[in-house]
Amino acid sequence: MIVDPKKCTGCGLCIADCPTRIIKMENGIPGIKPENDDECIVCQHCLAICPTAAVTVGGKLPANSRALEAVDATALEMAILARRSVRQFSGEVDEQTLRRVMDIVNHAPTAVNARDLHFTIVSGMEAMAELRKRTCEALIKDAARIDASRQWIVSVARLWLNRGVDGIFRNAPHIVVVSCGKEQVHPKVDSVIALSYFDLYASSLGIGTTWCGMFDTVLRQLPESRSWLGIPDDHEIGYAMLFGKTGVRYARAAQHSPAGVKILKGLQN
Repeated sequence: MIVDPKKCTGCGLCIADCPTRIIKMENGIPGIKPENDDECIVCQHCLAICPTAAVTVGGKLPANSRALEAVDATALEMAILARRSVRQFSGEVDEQTLRRVMDIVNHAPTAVNARDLHFTIVSGMEAMAELRKRTCEALIKDAARIDASRQWIVSVARLWLNRGVDGIFRNAPHIVVVSCGKEQVHPKVDSVIALSYFDLYASSLGIGTTWCGMFDTVLRQLPESRSWLGIPDDHEIGYAMLFGKTGVRYARAAQHSPAGVKILKGLQN
């Protein structure tokens, strides 16, 4: 943590907002003692909260951060209500837009700010056709290796080979698989959070998405499928999501039964 004494007003906001409580005031300037450096998780709360852009942390300069504006709650509410699983796609997403999405998704929260998520993207109809072919052929060839409770996925593979019905990949032009290295404290949870961010932001750009539990099953049941995507052996699979330019437009939100919510004003015995 580096503090510019010419900009710092000594307001103490960074001290109050530090999750690990390691920032201390000394001679009117906040800082982290060398012996506490290893406790910093580089969450950048101190950089983000400083009103005068006086704080640099982990080599991140405040000048390189976007200034924040108020979020339109109504617009966000509509984005959540409008989000649907899309299984009809009209085309591929261009690489510039895809990189824009991934830049935003990279801001998804992770446990203790561990930033070891990896996104493997199979992109384009040709690559997806090869993935579809390998997946279905492997499922049928090695059906005996699939758990009894997962045998239904072999039937789905036969449906494509016999009738051309793609029940696994839904003819999507892209799929993203999140995997995690050893630094991730909660790999499955962090992966799902990241894909939730991907899901919601992508939909605002006209990109349709659907959670692909079937290919997630393939990755877990047939380990060799990881090598097709170049996913390291020491990574834990998080989850997979299909996406592409949306080929459907919904006119209204769905209706769900009320969620089970319990608000406690005190603890039960």
